[in-house]
Amino acid sequence: MEVIRFKREQWLRERNVVLARQAALEQELAELNRLLNTTVPVNALPDELLVQIFAFFRAAVDREWQLAGEWMKIQGVCRRWRQIAISTPMFWRAIKVYKKREWLSLSLLRSARTSVDITFLHPSFPPTAAMVLLSHASRIRRLVIQSANAAWNAVLIKLFSFPTPSLEILRVLQRNAHDDLGIRGDRLPGLKDLALERYVVPGDKTLFANLRTLVLDSCIFGASWPQPFLNLLKTAGHLEKLTLKKCLTSSAGLYLEAPRAERVVLTSLRTFRISGDSSSMTAAFLNSLQVPNISHAEIECDTFANDTFRVTDTIASALPADVKAVLPMWTAVNSVRVTAEDDYFEVLARTAAGQTIHVSLMSSLSTLLWGSSFGRLIADCARLFANSPIRHLDLEGNHALVGVDTWRDVFGQFTELETLTLCGSHCGSLDTLWKGLASAPDGHICCPRLARIATEEGMEICFSDFLLGSLFETLRKRQAGGARLGLLDVRLQRYGDHGVRLEEHTRALITHQLKTMVDRVSIILLG
Repeated sequence: MEVIRFKREQWLRERNVVLARQAALEQELAELNRLLNTTVPVNALPDELLVQIFAFFRAAVDREWQLAGEWMKIQGVCRRWRQIAISTPMFWRAIKVYKKREWLSLSLLRSARTSVDITFLHPSFPPTAAMVLLSHASRIRRLVIQSANAAWNAVLIKLFSFPTPSLEILRVLQRNAHDDLGIRGDRLPGLKDLALERYVVPGDKTLFANLRTLVLDSCIFGASWPQPFLNLLKTAGHLEKLTLKKCLTSSAGLYLEAPRAERVVLTSLRTFRISGDSSSMTAAFLNSLQVPNISHAEIECDTFANDTFRVTDTIASALPADVKAVLPMWTAVNSVRVTAEDDYFEVLARTAAGQTIHVSLMSSLSTLLWGSSFGRLIADCARLFANSPIRHLDLEGNHALVGVDTWRDVFGQFTELETLTLCGSHCGSLDTLWKGLASAPDGHICCPRLARIATEEGMEICFSDFLLGSLFETLRKRQAGGARLGLLDVRLQRYGDHGVRLEEHTRALITHQLKTMVDRVSIILLG
């Protein structure tokens, strides 16, 4: 028994040695196989692996317009590669059509039974050649026509009379008449993205129920405002992005009405843009909505006025009367940028969560008699955001046109203001600003949290004795009231009133005096 036990232990040790040698040999063999695989000619790779490599290559091309040229190089390497590229349907799903009808037919043939994304890029493509789409209607996933016309519309009406269950994205743009394409939700059950230019808006509720994105440009609604279109929006429970451009005009069948007591609530909407219409029409449309979960709202209005009219529109006139009911995020705005340049007025508001509201007013014609101004715009913002916790305020315009009372209203409303940035290409004195910031009528300090006042590059302040006097007086009062400024960063014109030159030693003296009332001071002389 002892001999047998000894032999067994010896054999176990020998086996362990062999197993260790086996593991080392297997590792060495794997390394040799790896090296051999790196030397295998690419033309010896199996078709399945080449297909994956080609697919990776296509996905790696950043710009779509570069793909065609690079893809032709791949097909030109050898007959086998060309055959693989031609015979693999997935490589023919994205079909870009320019002028040649043969390319459309060939691409549809090579894509076999896969779903296809088709884009017609050139206006000279003959619409009659697109009749071939009728036999492939069930597998079209994306259809884009950038230059449609009456002949194209006839083809599309025919196409949409067939079931197109795979169609998810439809974008059709034309420049002429407003036609009805007969788009219905029961024939396009998968449609999620719809963009139309100069068409009649589809009136099918089933269609709107599935939409995620809706873009309408210069479209008409085929019925009077507002109830038919609002009824459609009520069914759009999944709509995430809405864009309306030049749709809210009387020529589109819309007419002003008083806002209804019951608003259309679009809970899924994250982004909307309304542009190209008058402020009154825009406000009337917004009065009928509520978008509680919006991330980005863009409102662009046009005055449609010329030199013979005095424009009375303001930013406030483009917004609904109860803007907080339409945009609940309004009360969370903590940053506002105001811009007034010539015949363009703009307000960009942000919340701490990154939500944005962009409201702008312009004139598509030359307008000289504006009833609005930079001062009026600032006053409107003070009223519109009176209940918002504004901490950052950027003002771009001609500050010389803003009076003391306007500044006092702004600083009286924005009690939580921390940063004030002044911008604009107009030169002028800011003595009215400092007078408005000095103190409220009841004597208390305005904006006690205000820690930073700065000017952006391009903004030059005209130096004057009035500016210096009001600046020092205000800063002394703020320091005495416990509201010492943390940073003052300004750019001054070197030549002040009556051409008096502001010398470097004077700048240094002013800086030294200001540092007794401000933690950090930066004064740059320009000109």
